[in-house]
Amino acid sequence: ARLALHGVVAGLAAELGASRWHLSLSHDGGAATAVVLAEG
Repeated sequence: ARLALHGVVAGLAAELGASRWHLSLSHDGGAATAVVLAEG
């Protein structure tokens, strides 16, 4: 899988030195959630 960052978020991630990403997705009925953790 590949994560693509753009604009302000891409700049902030580079500034913070984020180099690894972790993603959790979940859904139940009509609700969904996503959590993304940046590690650097």
